[in-house]
Amino acid sequence: MTDEKILAIADALLSDSPTYAELEETAKKILVLAEMEKDGSEGIDKDYVIGIISANRKIYQAPSSIMEDDEDGAFWLTQFRADSSCPFTLWSHYKKSLTLPAPAVLEIDKTTDKILDMLSCPSRPGNWYRAGLVVGHVQSGKTGNFVGLANKAMDVGYKIILVLTGMYNDLRSQTQGRIDKGAIGRITDPDDQNYKKTIGVGKYEHHPNILNLTSSKLKGDFGSEKTDIGGVLTSQDPTIMVCKKNTSILTNILRLFSQHGVIADDGLPIIPNIPLFVIDDEADSASINTKYDKQELSKINAKIRAILSLFERRCYVGYTATPYANIFIDPDPEIKQGWIQEGDGAKFRICKEDLFPKNFIVNLSAPSNYIGPNVLFGIPTVYDDEEKRELPIIEYIKEGDYLEEKGKGKKKKVLTDLPASLVEAVKFFFVSTALRRARGQKKAHSSMLINISQYIKKQDSIYHLVTEMVSNICDRIMALGDNPDLEVELRSLYGNKIIPSNQIICEDYPDWSARLRLPEWDAVRDELHNVAAKVRNEVRVIHSPTDDDIELNTTRLDYAKYENRPKEIDNGLYVIAIGGNTMARGITLEGLVVSYFFRSSNTFDTLMQMGRWFGYRDGYIDACRLYLDREIAVNFRNIAVATQRMRDDFDDMNNRGVKPRDYGLKVMRFPGVLEATARNKFGSAVKGRLSLNKTTLQAYKLFKAPEIIEANKILTLNFLGSLGRAQHYERFGVPSQNFFWEATGEQVVEFLKNFKTATEQMPANLITSYITRQIAKGNLVEWTVILANVTKNKNGKPVRLNTHGTSAETLVVGAATRGNNEDPDSPYYVANNAAVSGPSYESLDLTDEEYQKALDMTIQEWEAAKAAGKTKRKSKPTEPFANCAKSVRKKSKGLLLLYNMDFGDEQTGIFTYVLSLPYIDDKDEKAIGYEYMGNPNAFKVIDDDED
Repeated sequence: MTDEKILAIADALLSDSPTYAELEETAKKILVLAEMEKDGSEGIDKDYVIGIISANRKIYQAPSSIMEDDEDGAFWLTQFRADSSCPFTLWSHYKKSLTLPAPAVLEIDKTTDKILDMLSCPSRPGNWYRAGLVVGHVQSGKTGNFVGLANKAMDVGYKIILVLTGMYNDLRSQTQGRIDKGAIGRITDPDDQNYKKTIGVGKYEHHPNILNLTSSKLKGDFGSEKTDIGGVLTSQDPTIMVCKKNTSILTNILRLFSQHGVIADDGLPIIPNIPLFVIDDEADSASINTKYDKQELSKINAKIRAILSLFERRCYVGYTATPYANIFIDPDPEIKQGWIQEGDGAKFRICKEDLFPKNFIVNLSAPSNYIGPNVLFGIPTVYDDEEKRELPIIEYIKEGDYLEEKGKGKKKKVLTDLPASLVEAVKFFFVSTALRRARGQKKAHSSMLINISQYIKKQDSIYHLVTEMVSNICDRIMALGDNPDLEVELRSLYGNKIIPSNQIICEDYPDWSARLRLPEWDAVRDELHNVAAKVRNEVRVIHSPTDDDIELNTTRLDYAKYENRPKEIDNGLYVIAIGGNTMARGITLEGLVVSYFFRSSNTFDTLMQMGRWFGYRDGYIDACRLYLDREIAVNFRNIAVATQRMRDDFDDMNNRGVKPRDYGLKVMRFPGVLEATARNKFGSAVKGRLSLNKTTLQAYKLFKAPEIIEANKILTLNFLGSLGRAQHYERFGVPSQNFFWEATGEQVVEFLKNFKTATEQMPANLITSYITRQIAKGNLVEWTVILANVTKNKNGKPVRLNTHGTSAETLVVGAATRGNNEDPDSPYYVANNAAVSGPSYESLDLTDEEYQKALDMTIQEWEAAKAAGKTKRKSKPTEPFANCAKSVRKKSKGLLLLYNMDFGDEQTGIFTYVLSLPYIDDKDEKAIGYEYMGNPNAFKVIDDDED
């Protein structure tokens, strides 16, 4: 059976976004048909068919990247699978239960395998500790990833799984519910009438038993029920506990488990031979040592490190979408003592390395249907062929509608009326939800978020006003024929806002259009009474008390209770949720269609975590609305740009093979407006400023698409043809085998504007803007263009020769051989170590006098570094360092190096480029250079010609 026939059958049987279970079922049917046809397709199996179908789905997901070390303990999983008979039952059941598009499920499988491989085998003897960080996107499915990881960890033998959530009961309970459905397989809330009933993965035959020390009830944290720690530690079954990051909760864990340890050589208790796995959700919240600058330990940070040190075998993985504070953790902190002491004198050792991700950092990708800041605000990445428009779903709150005052007394103010924009937002929620029902999404949850204050009294006053308004709207909808003015208003929202949004979105994102059909208004109108019936009593205020003894007017978002009901109308929770801090981190609002947000913050992490509207909106993105203040929207855009650059840095360092401990991570600053995180989380961070001055930019990541390769080749050859015939320069009388041309700055700018590269660190607009600014000042007006003509590879063997014709001549060029360290199925070529060029090429354009000056400077730097013990190089340099070459080059001159690449496959004509920019003492350029906060490695100058 051909691939084309497999796809044709799959298209007839599957929806646009099938679940993995549906994909498996379809694959089985296809295999039956293939067997009946007996056409020589005996070699295909289920995995092959699933792979073919997944590759053709409209929803795709790029591979996640991982920066890793090679320390002892990692890279054990392949051998484990080969040597053991572990069936990975827990993971298999979880995988079947997922209702995600197939590419997303496959990516969870791959990334959790990578993460598990970077931890240690739980049966490995000795005292060991592994730590890493997983960076996801806000509301992108991080919980689904770590539930999958927890299942695999238990499959291979990790006995104690401690999941740390945020600081509030609602979030802890919500996470426990996800664990119940995705791992434990039963209801754990003892107060639930269906207590211990099978749910989620528990429906699969022979689901393994998992002990739980916490439950899904609101106050079901550790210690809420009688706990037999001794039984847990001796049981053959794994144990899960989901706990708040609360000092008393963590102290209880520490005390109860330590009673079953043995006394180690340091006189403190330790639990041997039982592997502990800590998963820290929202790892940038509460876990960070906020007393680092005082060389002290904050309480929660100390307790987490003490729990880790209580077990002989342990590992830690933090999950967050806002890792700004995590990257500032000092990997080698100095602490006054290696233990903490409780009030009664009890001592517990602490993990001296803090929670720095010393072994790996994973940069999770997001599926193509994820609505993140880049999509929402139209921020392009290097992978976009062209700039996208901002999604037309943002409504700006007018200044007169502000509810949060900047003056004193905010806690005491009680509102007496609601602003017009909030009234419109509530009515929009009715129309949006009715549209979803008209599209057939009748069983789906639908939510509205109102987040305008952190103060409980103000939340309560808004709650009462919104409740009254919703009741009034519902009454009028139930008698809509008698309220024509309301119908005119609702119809106007549909016709003047949703329909134009739909047209723009379908034009910019044609893959989404199939699920965004627009019904006539009458079909939407007919669903309004169902919406009114379901939302009338569902205005809820979600508070965030941290003291369990305080009872507040708090209602939970219990979405699970509105699923799998016998009657269609009873399925799906339609809720208007009002809240503050609880709604600002971790809590998921299912089917969020309308958000009314007016909160201020001057830190990236706090503001991004408040963005509950990011996520997946398949089939209703045009029906969504985000009501924002303009200033807040600008801040979100700035954060999105800074975050994208940080993620690009992750991928760049991964491509370079840099280990986490050596990683120079940095985050853009907007001084006086925005900082990456709170000042007490800065840890070992330092300030620095980066610009393009005296830099080398290498386009080491290239698209594999044949049409892009061909377009770049034509562009390059036409560019060289416009410069005339090549010359051959001499160095001290010895001719070079490379080809040389002279060009103007304007010619180079035009070439760079049109060359397509996938290298994240080289956005063409930033590079060309910098060069253009310098040209206006008389700098970078003259360029040397060099086409490298390589004769031998590193092994001394002849390279492949390619013949290329320009309008001026025919060139026979030796290709630069670079291994491709991307997956063979990847859409990119990536040069090994992110290097196209070596430092010797950056001195090719220098005169003999300049070359000697650069070499003398190089030798001086090497001698100073050798005396200080800062270099591994033993022999005196015979060629200039790249930085020295850039220092002596005239500021009027730039260097453009071109390479014809050979990545080891049959593809020819792959061109790329390297820019070498001189030192320019430009005060204006320094003033507009980007300011960063980063760990000390972020601003080190690394000579790339040293081993």
